[in-house]
Amino acid sequence: MQFSFNGLKQQEGGSGRSIWLSDQEIFFESLRGHDPEAFRLLYKKYAAALFGLVLREVGDEPTAEIILEKIFLEVWTSITFFDETKLKIFSWLNQIAINQINRYYLNA
Repeated sequence: MQFSFNGLKQQEGGSGRSIWLSDQEIFFESLRGHDPEAFRLLYKKYAAALFGLVLREVGDEPTAEIILEKIFLEVWTSITFFDETKLKIFSWLNQIAINQINRYYLNA
């Protein structure tokens, strides 16, 4: 399955009429459906940036790797609540990262 963030796709609507969905809308629907390929693409696109953020905050790679894992576990379990019309995906991922970093410091 190939996802990109441009273009439009035609899909059959409930009343038999055609509706047009962007690749981004299809991608987010795939994420909400827990499609492993969509999740892999999300990880591939954002993991390095999030890892850099976490590493700057906590200062050591093993801890940053654990926190990154927790970030993407939370993303997997809460993606159904994400609304791309209200927030950019990277902003949402950053919020999750900051929350995970704060949990790390609270439990340290």
